Amino acid sequence: MEANKLAEAIRQGDTLAYEIFFRAEYLNVVSFLSKYTKDRDMAQDLAQDSFVQLWNTRDRIDSCKNLRSYVFTIARNLAINRLQRKAHKSRKSIEDPDVRLRVEALAHPPVSAGIEGLELSALIGKVYAELPDNILRSFVMSREMGMTYREIARKRGISQKSVEYHIKIALQLFRTRLKDYLLVFVMVIGSLLK
Repeated sequence: MEANKLAEAIRQGDTLAYEIFFRAEYLNVVSFLSKYTKDRDMAQDLAQDSFVQLWNTRDRIDSCKNLRSYVFTIARNLAINRLQRKAHKSRKSIEDPDVRLRVEALAHPPVSAGIEGLELSALIGKVYAELPDNILRSFVMSREMGMTYREIARKRGISQKSVEYHIKIALQLFRTRLKDYLLVFVMVIGSLLK
């Protein structure tokens, strides 16, 4: 089922669509949370709570946005809250180095950027789907297979100028559709260079 249709079906209360999404993403959410909580049981509880909250707030789902990103954001926020409550209940200060590091790690911009990256990945897939077939073939041969324009032209039986035009059109479409995500990209690259 297409991601937008799945999100819309869940928003409308379709329990089968919800179950499909849950089965596809539950372990991913647990794995994500385990990295930050360092507690597999807590991660599983938080993942279940995240999906319950997703279902309970399904009327807020925007089917144009990435549902995966939405549930990961819910999970991250629940984890931050749980870690803070756990520190308070155990009479540890939020300033306790272990607790502080976990909360900061979850709240760190690259984590947010990574979650937004899930949406970006889906958007890139949509842009690929929008490309006309002849442009898509040239673009894939260039960017994914590493072929030169001359090699693509020879393999496809078209002129090198046509290949250049195809790549230019594809890149323009990517720039137009992805301009809102440039900031996320800059943040991720910046965090990797530190």
